[in-house]
Amino acid sequence: MRTLLFTFLLTAFAACRDNAAPKQIAATDTSAKDTIIARENAIIDSVKTITLGNSDTYEKLPRLDFKPMKEAEFNALKPENGIRRYPESEKDSIIYIQTKDKNFSLRKYNSNNFKENDNGYKLSGVLPLQNLFVLTKMNLDEGFTFSSLMLLDSLTNYRYTINSFGDAGGNVPETSSGRKYLIYYYNLIFAEESKIGILKINDRSNPETYLSEFASGDLSGLQIETIVWESDSVFCVKGYRGEAPAKKFEYYRCELP
Repeated sequence: MRTLLFTFLLTAFAACRDNAAPKQIAATDTSAKDTIIARENAIIDSVKTITLGNSDTYEKLPRLDFKPMKEAEFNALKPENGIRRYPESEKDSIIYIQTKDKNFSLRKYNSNNFKENDNGYKLSGVLPLQNLFVLTKMNLDEGFTFSSLMLLDSLTNYRYTINSFGDAGGNVPETSSGRKYLIYYYNLIFAEESKIGILKINDRSNPETYLSEFASGDLSGLQIETIVWESDSVFCVKGYRGEAPAKKFEYYRCELP
């Protein structure tokens, strides 16, 4: 069923693009086009939003415990359930997204054309097993660019915003092999430290609690390069210390509490 829906979303993309694109606005009519994009951005901002990843919530939940592992063991793992590319249109710098019953037109983030208080989006793709669009919302405030990670449910139109461990949105979440958990991490920019959050995937019949915080942890002195699920309850981390070309890699295994 999930595969069929994902296929439907891809095949319906062209129709979404035609329906959502502001064809009546000439490409040179910048102010009118900006007005339409702002209106469309407001539509996605108005959908039901669930905020996850609050530090106060994680402080009350179990902490992750990491055990060293060998490089060969890590290299033998095969990543599963990764993100899939979703066809994007470059037309008018807009991202067109079609969910089960809505079309969204979002301003695509462009660092070369980004003004103070502007908002824009990056589309990483789709988590096909969960039918979740993975978006990063970018905004410019007092000369600094900030970002936040967002998951848009293509079945319920709920938006799950994941609070970052820092000023940026973090990496694209990875689904566990048994589809029970999502993992995401953030490398602190001004410190050799990385933080990991685990979200539990619950019953979709109640979108309010479909995703919930489960556990968190950090690796002091280490930046994460990649994370791979070994099973539905065990994940492995490849991290490093130092800078290229003198990076020193380390490998860790963690069993969920």
